[in-house]
Amino acid sequence: MIKSTWIFSFIVISFTCGLAIAEEKTPSEFDVCINKAKSETKERRCLLKEKERLDTILRGYYGKALTHLEDDEGRKTKLIQAQRAWEEFVNVDCEINNRQSKNKFKLKSLCQIQNIKKRIAIFDFRISSEFGSDE
Repeated sequence: MIKSTWIFSFIVISFTCGLAIAEEKTPSEFDVCINKAKSETKERRCLLKEKERLDTILRGYYGKALTHLEDDEGRKTKLIQAQRAWEEFVNVDCEINNRQSKNKFKLKSLCQIQNIKKRIAIFDFRISSEFGSDE
């Protein structure tokens, strides 16, 4: 039952992410920044700014999830372990997938950005479906 719930969650999140991407008609601040960047230094600034923005959002969701689990120490501990494992996975995965690239920083950063967006979507889905929306 738990396995099917995870599979269903993954399908819903994948579909939701696909819809969000399809609906995004105006370029984001990040897209504008990257498109305007005329040097590698400016491009790096755009990438770092976007990662920082997304990290802030992710920390908010993570904190919210931990708050919801205050009364369930076992699940809270597992969430902390899962988040640490996810962070390690992203660091290693994004590092090994661009070994041969000329612009390792850019590709690694883009990989991290995409993974953070996916993690945010997972937290958003779980918090809204399991705990209800506070907003």
